[in-house]
Amino acid sequence: MTGNTKNQDSLQHEIDVNYKAFLNKIDQHMPRYQDKFALIHNGEIEQFFDTWQDAYNAGNLIHKDAMFSIQKVTRQAVDLGYFSRV
Repeated sequence: MTGNTKNQDSLQHEIDVNYKAFLNKIDQHMPRYQDKFALIHNGEIEQFFDTWQDAYNAGNLIHKDAMFSIQKVTRQAVDLGYFSRV
């Protein structure tokens, strides 16, 4: 396994854990944080932001390894492209 493959596997694991945690908590966060952006790390929602860019900037400041996810708090499927997987 190359270093790049290991990093991709770690990233995919982070995405999967974060998304599952997000889905498990969406009902409790919908009323207050609807249409905000959740910064998620290690299966925990850390903070909510008004914009995707604010969440992304905070994630990069807090997590130097770039192992975090951003999800929009909505019941509709939202594809943030590559950035939904960072």
